[in-house]
Amino acid sequence: MPATTTPRLCFPVAAAVGVLAWLAVLTAADPVWSAAPLLRAGAQPGGSQTERLQFTYGVDSSSWFWQRQQDEELAVGTASQRVSVPNPQSPATLPVAVEAGEPTKLAALRFDLAGRDVPEGSTVTGFLLTVAEGTEPGDTVPTVNPLGRELRACRADAAWSPGEADLWEARPEQADACVTGVRTEAEVDPEAEPDPEGGELAATWTFDLASLAGDWGEDPFANHGVVLGPVLPDDAGPTETWQVNLLLPRRDDPNTPVDEYEQTAGRTVVELAYLPGEAAGQEPGGEPGSGAPPAPAGGAGDVGGSPGRLDGAGGVPDPGAPPEAGDPSEAGSPPASEQPVPVAQPFAPRPPWYVWLLIPAALLAVMLVRGALVEEPATARPGGVIETIRRRNTRRRGGELPVPASLPARLAATFTRLGGRSAG
Repeated sequence: MPATTTPRLCFPVAAAVGVLAWLAVLTAADPVWSAAPLLRAGAQPGGSQTERLQFTYGVDSSSWFWQRQQDEELAVGTASQRVSVPNPQSPATLPVAVEAGEPTKLAALRFDLAGRDVPEGSTVTGFLLTVAEGTEPGDTVPTVNPLGRELRACRADAAWSPGEADLWEARPEQADACVTGVRTEAEVDPEAEPDPEGGELAATWTFDLASLAGDWGEDPFANHGVVLGPVLPDDAGPTETWQVNLLLPRRDDPNTPVDEYEQTAGRTVVELAYLPGEAAGQEPGGEPGSGAPPAPAGGAGDVGGSPGRLDGAGGVPDPGAPPEAGDPSEAGSPPASEQPVPVAQPFAPRPPWYVWLLIPAALLAVMLVRGALVEEPATARPGGVIETIRRRNTRRRGGELPVPASLPARLAATFTRLGGRSAG
């Protein structure tokens, strides 16, 4: 075998090895690429995912309902016009108010989970709502709460329309269970410049709604949001008058150089945790397939309040009270350490779909590179295949293959012809 054959064989082998190595890298990287969206969304061990949701206009809904609001038809002669009381609050304000011991303003808030691509059939395991309290430019009624009264969030059991200063009769029906909020004073930076447009924040209210939002991922039509109202003592009398203004992000004004929404987007946020799809069949601290979220540990997530009452105080279960009959928390239940915990499914590696397209393309590329850069034309090699075929055919016809003259002989013949022409 000629010595020139060795490099022609080594290069295709090296090229094939390189292509196979590149395919192996693509195959190994495919699971990472597939898992990248889950990592960006906050995927947790066991299939749970976490997201931070900001109140978004056009996706989420808000409104508040006013006992004094009127919708009357005012007739003057033959003309008539419907009249309502002007909104006394800023468009970014959700007020909760009490007058003479009776609620007069209630707010409603809904975060759309289906609009944020939470898969249907998911189970919500965490829903922590945080809303800022403060004042906004345009609020004719400010926050006044000298006694430090509390707010609570009750699950809305019926759909309602977004708006502001709506009729009292349009407020949605509420579930029996409510969650009492926890108020935290806002941290004030003494060196910070004051907001020239107002809108100073006084505090934030946090509501642990995990016990109310468990099925909002399973059935999107069950999510009607919550109604924010006051927590009143049983002996509330005519002197009980106060108001708390909760704040939404401001809408962006296209006529200003700044984005007002981006500056205030953190006023109303939700820390969401859910188990998507099949992973929702089993949860930490719950029975497999039950789909029920774990009970809150108290504090902001305590469920209480009189059923159907707007002026009832948010009750807190007595930890020393004996369990009622049929209570699943009575003695005999397994400890938390023995509760079933979801386990991540083992990873089964498989090649991505594009490997089957790259393999023939890589083989074709190797053939083209071998033919174009490595192998010489068959007619240029002495003793090549083409020359052998010609010699064999000539011998079969009884002749010999003419041998082409050398370069010096052709040059000499050329000079001889040129000399003969010049002599003649």
